[in-house]
Amino acid sequence: MIVNSVKAGIYIAGLATGILLPIVGGKNRFRKAAVKALAAGLEAKDSAVAQLESLKEDAQDIYAEAKERKNSAAKDVEISSKPVDSDGKPTVPATAKE
Repeated sequence: MIVNSVKAGIYIAGLATGILLPIVGGKNRFRKAAVKALAAGLEAKDSAVAQLESLKEDAQDIYAEAKERKNSAAKDVEISSKPVDSDGKPTVPATAKE
């Protein structure tokens, strides 16, 4: 119900603006103000898109680095978990010798 009331209020405000603005302010002043406001909005949008793109690239870099470290750590654990003898050569488990 509140949403419908808000939509109706916005519609009525827009309708009143459309009717009264040409009478009160003239079309040229309104057009200049509208163009200026729209240009500022587009500039803000472009700035926000650029910032979001930069943030996205940073997040992708962080993800790639974390994935690389994880894979590197997994390889280190895999290598260090293999049994070796005193010479550093891999030993064969007792069950495999038999």
